[in-house]
Amino acid sequence: MKKIKVRVSERKKLPTWPVGYGRSLTVMVPYPENPREGMCEACERRIDKKEINVTALHHWIYRYKHNTIKKDPLKALENNSEVCFFCHKLADALRVLLTVKEENLWKVIRVAKLMPESMKKKFDWVVRAWLDMRKVDKEKVLNDYF
Repeated sequence: MKKIKVRVSERKKLPTWPVGYGRSLTVMVPYPENPREGMCEACERRIDKKEINVTALHHWIYRYKHNTIKKDPLKALENNSEVCFFCHKLADALRVLLTVKEENLWKVIRVAKLMPESMKKKFDWVVRAWLDMRKVDKEKVLNDYF
């Protein structure tokens, strides 16, 4: 997704682009160009190469109420990633899983224990791959989590 700084004084002169915010709100966001680039940030498939048909802006965090977004539509571009349909489903699942309050995180583990063995093996792979990736991620320190 394109990240462009927009001054308040410029907003009325800019073209607008539709951006969804939750299930029931679409706002027209003033932006110099379409904020979508047509490429999934996760799997890197592209519309221009006909690998996918459409992308969506996935909101990792819904920080604002609808009235706030209506007053300042640029806020709808915060905390999101441009993803294809398949990756959007995965991102939605991760958002649900990881917005569990800290005092309820134990429930995630208890629910995971109920999975059939074949799913547990896939989950083990995902967790190991995630931890391996985080070890080489220069932006974060994995040790903070243990």
